[in-house]
Amino acid sequence: MRADPDLPSGAAELWERLGGRAVVVQLPRNNLTGNGTRSPPTSKREPSLIKRLASHVTRPPATSATTLIADRFTAQNRRPDGLTDLDVSALPPLLRTVLVSDSTVTSLFEAYTMRPLRVDVLAEDLVELDHGSAAWLEVPVGTACARRRVLVRDAAEDDPLYCAQTYLLPGRLPQQLRDSFIEERLGIGAAIRRHLVESLRELLWFGRAVAPNWARDHMPARLTVHRTYRIRLHGLPAILAGEDFCD
Repeated sequence: MRADPDLPSGAAELWERLGGRAVVVQLPRNNLTGNGTRSPPTSKREPSLIKRLASHVTRPPATSATTLIADRFTAQNRRPDGLTDLDVSALPPLLRTVLVSDSTVTSLFEAYTMRPLRVDVLAEDLVELDHGSAAWLEVPVGTACARRRVLVRDAAEDDPLYCAQTYLLPGRLPQQLRDSFIEERLGIGAAIRRHLVESLRELLWFGRAVAPNWARDHMPARLTVHRTYRIRLHGLPAILAGEDFCD
């Protein structure tokens, strides 16, 4: 048998040497198609760990979930009497994430919803600290302090997401941070991030709460998920914040 004239160069000579005998050669599987291009893999790639966890979430017992979250708060056993126990396992994943976050809350909401938020400053005034607030800011009772009340909304739909009341000690804030609160109307975390102020956020307590009187007309529900934290600047407590989230 003679070689096929249509065989590529070199293949005809090999054919003649083999005496026209067909030889089966097991080639390595390299996902190459006949034209030399790589074919797509036949097996599907495993989804990422995050996607697998999101699609197979098993709800743990309420007590273990709440304990897991409570361990992130340094003063949970000293929370105010107005707060009640909260079944953390019943909360939406986003709200559980926000509850234990020590970074900018608005950024978390925006990353999750892919929508911008708007911070509405409802009130700013100068007050004297009561015993509880003064103790957590480590200053004497009656110390003058700036109080800021804000409502954070979905900028597109105008829906409220949470409200926050913050006590700020002006003498412990860098000048650029004080100016930012007045001129830029940013949230606390956003202002700290923009001006690269070194800080430490300490989560204090959380629980089920009633929306504060000053924000009740703006919140869609009477009950909220509350947390309180303080921010240290240069090692000293400078900001005490309480946040109430719509559940």
